[in-house]
Amino acid sequence: MDSEIKIFSLRHWWQLTRAAVMPLNAELRLYRHDCKSLVHRYEALLEDISSHLKRIDRTESEEEWVDHLTNNPAALLDSFGLYQLRSDLETITSECDTLVDRAEGQATVYSQQREIVNLLLQQLQTLKHYSTKVDHALDQYERKVISYEEELASNVLPN
Repeated sequence: MDSEIKIFSLRHWWQLTRAAVMPLNAELRLYRHDCKSLVHRYEALLEDISSHLKRIDRTESEEEWVDHLTNNPAALLDSFGLYQLRSDLETITSECDTLVDRAEGQATVYSQQREIVNLLLQQLQTLKHYSTKVDHALDQYERKVISYEEELASNVLPN
């Protein structure tokens, strides 16, 4: 019995050692690359959203903002731009769902590989959670922009 425990612990030690030096299988490497790529695209999109939203000075009242847009139409933050950002965010969220589904099918031989998949999965779930929050904020912001555009159009058209 004691020899069986030694053999088991030796086998376990060998698997841990082998897993530590063994490179990830090709499928897992590709999955990790896809996850990293998606996260980088998400970060770039967040930067675009941030720069897009900074165009409006939030300290101005709605009337001051409409007057500013009337005099400077180039400063208009159009609703189409927000629509495009939301569309890009929806695409990234959809790809995130696909990667989450792929996580279940990842072949993991060693527990360390499973841990890698679990960490990537947690990152994707966090991304999806924030993606939902960002989409909600963009939706509310888009409504404001549309109301500004409508008021601007009503101020400009009568002239």
